[in-house]
Parts: sequence; structure tokens; C-alpha cells
Amino acid sequence: MSFASRFNKGGFFEIDTAGMQYVSLQWLYANYGNATFIVRGMYINTKGNYGATPAVITDGAVVNLPEHLTDTVRDIIHDTEAVEDIKQGAVGFTVREYVSKNPKAKGKKCYTVNWVDIVDGTQVQAVDIVAEK
Repeated sequence: MSFASRFNKGGFFEIDTAGMQYVSLQWLYANYGNATFIVRGMYINTKGNYGATPAVITDGAVVNLPEHLTDTVRDIIHDTEAVEDIKQGAVGFTVREYVSKNPKAKGKKCYTVNWVDIVDGTQVQAVDIVAEK
């Protein structure tokens, strides 16, 4: 791959997120449990109050991801094959709850994602925020 094609990157995903609400992984887990969500796009938000944080676009919402996934999302959006997989609808995620081992967190429940391959027959869940409020 040439230097130009590796580094001349514009928008990776052409998705209209106007009108979509942002949701947390905690909210997804509380409302949908272990459902599988399709990934339509992802990006790094650099305009937040807490520095660069990743977000994933799924059917019906934009999901804020934890800071520890920033490097992973950055790697994904700079990987041509991964971006194509997402555009083809072959990538999804489930939400996983865990208890933080960080002593400062004092046993706080936290949430992260497990990436999954979407194959024929995989049931995916759309987010319906209006119905869940």
C-alpha cells in the first residue's frame, strides 16, 4: 500500500447521525442485556470534556465507548480491511459488564464491548430509545 493511500484518509463511514441520540454501554446493557449490535461506523470524538474518546454507530444510536478502547478504535479505522468489513455489515459487538480491579474504583461495575463477527443467521438488535425511555 502506498504512503498516500495509507495516510490520505477522509471520513471512513458515510453515515448520517443527525437526530441520533448518544447512549452509554451501561444503558445498552440495562435495556438489551447480551444482545448483538451491528457496527455501522465508528470514530474518535476529540471535542469532549475528557479528551479523545471512541464512539460506535449502530442502528438507532451512537454508543459512547470507554476510554480504554480508544487505541483499538483508532487501529480499526486505520485498517482498510476492517473498515470494509464494517461497511459490509460483518462487524458487531455485545456489551460485557465487569467489576473494576482498579483500587481507586472500589469494585465499581464497568462496561466494555466484545467484538463479534456478523454471519448469516446472526440476530442483531436495533436500539429504540423512544420506546425505552
